[in-house]
Amino acid sequence: MTLKNYNRYRLIIIILLAALISVFIGQGNYILPIIIAVLAALILYNLRQHIDGVLADECDYALAGKAARYTLTATSIALMIAFFLLMQFAGGNTELYNLASILSYLTCIILLLNAAIFQFLKMKLAGKSAKEDKKIKARSILMYLLFAFFAAFLVVSSIRLFSGEDSWICRDGQWIEHGHPSAPRPQTECQKNYEE
Repeated sequence: MTLKNYNRYRLIIIILLAALISVFIGQGNYILPIIIAVLAALILYNLRQHIDGVLADECDYALAGKAARYTLTATSIALMIAFFLLMQFAGGNTELYNLASILSYLTCIILLLNAAIFQFLKMKLAGKSAKEDKKIKARSILMYLLFAFFAAFLVVSSIRLFSGEDSWICRDGQWIEHGHPSAPRPQTECQKNYEE
């Protein structure tokens, strides 16, 4: 297959993918778009394997790496600034506080995932030249353990963040502290038939 034919097929698949995803989202179905996107990625990967000729040269890969590095830096800085601004203006607003916490987790996830993928690719490249090097194996095991520890920490922290354990509950016309809420007592009136 020529590169021109591949680009044609890719354009057709992208147009069909966008149309199908918009139809399914309009119907309120959010599972099928994920399945369709994965299938489209697999089809495109399979088509790329059958291209005769060069799809991209080393200069393209170097530029892509540089662009990814700049994008990662800009995204991390923007998320960090948004986190601090939301925390500054959150006050007693639990929604803003939770959004700020989510942004801080997202920033950490992006940076740690980038570091893990970089180390994995570095070890894979080093493993090709010296497969039996014990230091590479030790680093690889340590990297996987750190990644597993971070994943476990992220799951536990997310459960804790979204569990609603630290909040104010309206009971018998009074706001009662449940856990250790970071937000101050709500200023709105607590009605007996209302629970938050």
